[in-house]
Amino acid sequence: MSDLRLEEALLGLDLLVVQDAFATPTTALADVVLPAATWGEKTGTFTNVDRTVHLADQAVNPPGAARADPGGQDHGLEPVGPAHL
Repeated sequence: MSDLRLEEALLGLDLLVVQDAFATPTTALADVVLPAATWGEKTGTFTNVDRTVHLADQAVNPPGAARADPGGQDHGLEPVGPAHL
């Protein structure tokens, strides 16, 4: 998909919620931006090109309201959609 087609698709959404640690072209289009923690601010795993999996321990706390995944999606918002109307 081209950048233009992707931007048109995102602009066509009723609501765009993005979680990111940095300002990006996608966050510029978002209706809501949730702050995310970066790799040093959360515990998790990463995989190298040679398929070696490594555990990375949290080095520092995330700043402000930033949250690590998957908790970043739980900001006290109520679910919405047909099942909740």
